[in-house]
Amino acid sequence: MPIVQLDQVADKSFDYVIIGGGTAGLTLAARLTEDADKSVIVLEAGQDHVEDPNVMQTALYASHFGQDKYDWGFKTTPQLWGGNNVTAWNRGKGLGGSSAINFSCWTKPPKEDIDDWEALGNPGWNWAELEKYFEKSSTFVPSKLSEVELGKRGAEYKKNWAAGFGKGPIKVSFPNTLPDIDVKVGETYRKLGIEWSKNPSNGETSGKYLAPNALNPETNHRSYAANEYLYPNLDRPNLCVLTTAYATKIITTDPKDGKVTATAVEFAHGPDEHFHRKYLVRAKKEVVLAAGALKSPQILELSGIGRREVLRKIGIPLKVALDGVGENVQEHLYSGITFELDENEPDETFDLLRDEIQAVRHKELFAQGKGVLSMGFTTFAFQPLDAISDRAPEIFDKERALLKKLKEEGKTNPCLDDQWDRHLDRVQRKGPACEFIVFPGFLSFPNPPAPNKRYVSFVMATNHLFSRGTIHSITSDPKVHPEFDPHYYEHDIDLKTFIDMVRFVRKVVNTDPINSKLAKKDGKVIEVNPGADKQTDEEIGDWLKKYAATTYHTSSCLSMLPRERGGCVDTSLKVYGTSNIRCVDLSIFPINFAAHPVATIYAVAEKAADIMKAEAK
Repeated sequence: MPIVQLDQVADKSFDYVIIGGGTAGLTLAARLTEDADKSVIVLEAGQDHVEDPNVMQTALYASHFGQDKYDWGFKTTPQLWGGNNVTAWNRGKGLGGSSAINFSCWTKPPKEDIDDWEALGNPGWNWAELEKYFEKSSTFVPSKLSEVELGKRGAEYKKNWAAGFGKGPIKVSFPNTLPDIDVKVGETYRKLGIEWSKNPSNGETSGKYLAPNALNPETNHRSYAANEYLYPNLDRPNLCVLTTAYATKIITTDPKDGKVTATAVEFAHGPDEHFHRKYLVRAKKEVVLAAGALKSPQILELSGIGRREVLRKIGIPLKVALDGVGENVQEHLYSGITFELDENEPDETFDLLRDEIQAVRHKELFAQGKGVLSMGFTTFAFQPLDAISDRAPEIFDKERALLKKLKEEGKTNPCLDDQWDRHLDRVQRKGPACEFIVFPGFLSFPNPPAPNKRYVSFVMATNHLFSRGTIHSITSDPKVHPEFDPHYYEHDIDLKTFIDMVRFVRKVVNTDPINSKLAKKDGKVIEVNPGADKQTDEEIGDWLKKYAATTYHTSSCLSMLPRERGGCVDTSLKVYGTSNIRCVDLSIFPINFAAHPVATIYAVAEKAADIMKAEAK
């Protein structure tokens, strides 16, 4: 049925109550309600943005950040190893969650990264098994770009992207406009030994490739959970969605035979001034937590499920002691290096949008499927550290010595030991921990762009971080966000990898043909940020600590692992110590991987739906 009003659902019973109408929650709701006998309600704290052009235009990058309508506006604690700096953790608020405001990049992880999930103690969670759910969730739609334009960016694009897709709801395609600068970057990469990825859609991601976006090339609009999974199914009488419904806790029975049973979800509804009033929806079968990695741990803790000391501090009675809740937090970090383009370079870049007249012009062009607002993040390179850094062996050796020391001093646990060993093994065996994205425009800090100048930025992302953080409630008040402490740079390998990525980008821009496209001063490329004066490890490291940011891929705070190894959910995604609470979102990833996660979140939700359907028979 259409998006419902409060009085239609308050104190009513449903087979499944899903907390969070984001990427995973809406995928799950659509699949579970394929069974007409099963009723589902989705509680979403935000609003519906499907008709909002600010959401539907994928290229309005970061324009939603800081706006309460679209963004939760989370922030980290001051980072002890990160110069005491605070980082914004922007996340999508509204139907579709972060799939409504993300950068729409469609990349899949390396096969070995997903196979590590199974090796960590999760039978059935491997690449071969998850691959069919990647296919089930998505459809590849041919771009409007010419064969010539696509061919410039990799002759194997058809072979690379024809496989790995099925006939799923999410439409995936290349943007209708691509800048020429990315061709020159690709040619330069090849000079430096970076070849085309063998098969980026099927688990062989190391190398350079043109990545598609989650968009419909016919309309030039975002393809995401709300308009593809939810809206085509809103006429189902067994599907209800309530917006501005802020879940506050899960109501459970007292423990029996070591387990609690969820009976209802408590929530507030409407604007903040109504937050004091609470309502219930009742669960006949299950409650599914899909509030995202930054909120799901808090909801469990407020429901009495978590670490004893955390619950004791906030005054919540313990129902299930589960030490892994809010632990094992893993991150990706990014930073941009920006260079000025030569004034004779013909490329149009996002810099044009800083001019009001040009901004109006490109909005008109967008309606025709043209212009810079029809571009996207597409030119990627994933590389192992030893392919870009001569001192990779030294960095690996120092991390190995640190891990040995931590074990000897008893400052670790079997779960972390296994993860770190696998991480180190992966990065030493050519795991593509270092990601480089070409952005046609200005994307870096702190120095601002100059008027009437155009730029190219290299966005660097670190994908195999060793530092582990925490997300925990600091009060029993559900309106107060939990404390987010990712422990940035606690392991020096994370910072040293980042520093050497900066140096590699400088090597790229001083190599033709890209070098010939850049503006020069005194014969040297004009580097706006961090600036050519930043040369030493300390100088580059200080800049990264201050200006690097989350890539919005925080994961693993309710890890799918054996309980005795710090896990929170089993392989059916059921929360330990409960009979009918599952978690289906980025929280459950046992170990993060070298890719943007949205494609994998859809796949995980598709698999979760099949698990739940099979158990319900």
